[in-house]
Amino acid sequence: MSTATAATGTATANLNPYKTVEEHPEPIETEVKGVVPQWLTGSMIRVGPGKFEIGECKYKHLFDGLAMLHRFNMSGGKVMYQSRFLRSRAYVEGLANNRIMYTEFGTSEYPDPCQNIFARFFARFLPPKMTDNDNINLWTFGDETYACTETNFIHHIYPETLGTGERVNISDHVPVHGAVAHNHTDPDGTSYGMGSTYYGRPTYKVIKVPPVVAASEESCALKRATIVGSLVGQYRVFPSYFHSFGMSENYFIFIEQPLLLNPFKLMTAKLRGVSFVDAIEWYPEVKTKFRLINRQTQQEVLTTYTADAFFVFHHINSYEDDGNLIIDVVGYNDPSIINRLDTQNNSSLSAIDQSSSPQARRYVVPIKSDSSELIEQRYPGALALLKNDGTIHCSPKILAETVLELPRINYEKCNGKQYKYVYGISQEGQNSYRSNLCKLDVESGETHMWQEDDVQAGEPIFVPTPDAVHEDDGVVLSSVIDYKPGHPDFLLILDGKTFTEVARAEIPCSVRLPVGIHGVYMK
Repeated sequence: MSTATAATGTATANLNPYKTVEEHPEPIETEVKGVVPQWLTGSMIRVGPGKFEIGECKYKHLFDGLAMLHRFNMSGGKVMYQSRFLRSRAYVEGLANNRIMYTEFGTSEYPDPCQNIFARFFARFLPPKMTDNDNINLWTFGDETYACTETNFIHHIYPETLGTGERVNISDHVPVHGAVAHNHTDPDGTSYGMGSTYYGRPTYKVIKVPPVVAASEESCALKRATIVGSLVGQYRVFPSYFHSFGMSENYFIFIEQPLLLNPFKLMTAKLRGVSFVDAIEWYPEVKTKFRLINRQTQQEVLTTYTADAFFVFHHINSYEDDGNLIIDVVGYNDPSIINRLDTQNNSSLSAIDQSSSPQARRYVVPIKSDSSELIEQRYPGALALLKNDGTIHCSPKILAETVLELPRINYEKCNGKQYKYVYGISQEGQNSYRSNLCKLDVESGETHMWQEDDVQAGEPIFVPTPDAVHEDDGVVLSSVIDYKPGHPDFLLILDGKTFTEVARAEIPCSVRLPVGIHGVYMK
């Protein structure tokens, strides 16, 4: 492992990431240290929680704070910064009424203090309103960009101003009640997402959005959406929670994990004054399943593939190799990370319990191999065993012992194909407040680290050079919050190959970055 170490922190750093920040809609010039490559012309746009309280009401989870968009725009070696709150109904109505109006992932809506006691009592028997606080990720469909969370509401946004456009109800266009926060895109511009239905037997559906033909302010890519595959849930009534899915050349990959949404608890959440997170349940004795949909036939592969129970937020990449499907994910032994993202835990993503730390895992699923190849895989460390009942049980290879989350690859070149590198955030030590960046070679297990004391680095985004030949020819962008007193937050630019610092663009100390979750780079 090689390490690039930056400045040393101080014992007086304020290490609380759950702080409300102010928006700055007008572009602010940053102070660049180092040299921003001249070819780097575009914007890194991220979304995440930027406001953690309304009046006396406080949000209780990282996934709950009101959505803020922020943008670093790079051109001619200069970098400009701006930020703006998403004008969702959760934001507008919340500020107008001075209280939390919508139940979020970990926070229940607050009752109206102006109602009499009887109205407030009977209001608790109504189901919670579905939030439109789209603070998790950004979807792009051609020239259209949308902020999203994991509900049925997304918002059209304008990248150059970070303005909020039309609110779109996904359920008006495809029969799903919610959609995954991560989509996939083919080279021809076709996008794929995944949604689920909750009432009756759960189903999981792949959503196809064809390439945009002619974009306009009034257009909505989802008007062209269709369903191109579906899976019936294995758990009657209880849907499995999922945050992402995989896609290879010929398959969609859905991991049906035993983290289940209890609809009865969800329906009574308002009555009990609890939120979505209180309605999900973990069943460690139940196997995780890999569910595959053939992209050509749109039918499920009938073979049952299982693994010991594990939890996953993020797929890294999936590809086919010699009759096998390689599925790389960031896996946890259990979903305790969800509770550790409670706002009472000031360490956020930086202090991770080593008993269930996120690791890059490789599962090898035989899709065309004969039975002799199932017993002894040619992938060292990974195993797939044919059982007497005809199911295939898979055990993973741990690609590196290094903690890794928020994984990104050279998507344009490598998604759905054999690849070599993944970038992510990492840390050192169980109670460390240092959020590092990591480059992992998935073939050798070698890691390269960038680290600096008392900072929280955001999800790294790889941007290839215009004339890239090798997979890691490019730069890695990350927005970094610096908790050291008097130190500015900044955009970090690393060399994709050497993983050393090329430049940083510091914003004024009077301006603070929000805790971004996911984002995109737009040329």
